[in-house]
Amino acid sequence: IPAGFNSIGASTITSAGNTAMDIRGSSHTILDSYVQGTSAVAVTGSTGTVIGGSVLAAVTAGSNALTLTGGSVNLTIATSTLRGGSAGAGLALNEGNVGIVALGSVTFTGSARGLEISTQGALFSLAADSITFRALTAGATGIHFLGGTFVSTFTLADFEDTSVGANVSAAALDVNSRITMNAYSGVRKGSVYEN
Repeated sequence: IPAGFNSIGASTITSAGNTAMDIRGSSHTILDSYVQGTSAVAVTGSTGTVIGGSVLAAVTAGSNALTLTGGSVNLTIATSTLRGGSAGAGLALNEGNVGIVALGSVTFTGSARGLEISTQGALFSLAADSITFRALTAGATGIHFLGGTFVSTFTLADFEDTSVGANVSAAALDVNSRITMNAYSGVRKGSVYEN
């Protein structure tokens, strides 16, 4: 979707051999839809993408349900399920994005990493409230930081079942980082499952 200000609602979008949706431009909205492809959605250099009430499913093992990349600005995902490939991620935040990534009532399933976060651009903020990690690949990591400096708070993260090997992997972060987990729950909660 190259132009801006597009809305997609109550739709099924599938692709047999490619990323189902490649979003570019400004102010795109996907609501109450099912999107499936090799990777479901790539948001590249986009501003203000909103996804709500939707299921995004990657069908290739190493692929992500949603990848944010290319210096994108702001992303909101609410009341949605991100099903990544068995060796991929539900949501991959590639390097260099800016603005606020807001996650609310999001379920991550099927992947090796629920949420994978690379070093982001200046003035990047991650706001996560009520996220669930369910039926991931055996031994998966719920939240995986690949590096950088982050000061982030996760509220109501539910590491629901034993598919999660590590709830949070933050070993690659800069020493000035601070990750706070508020009101977390599930069988894989707590510092014993950190990496």
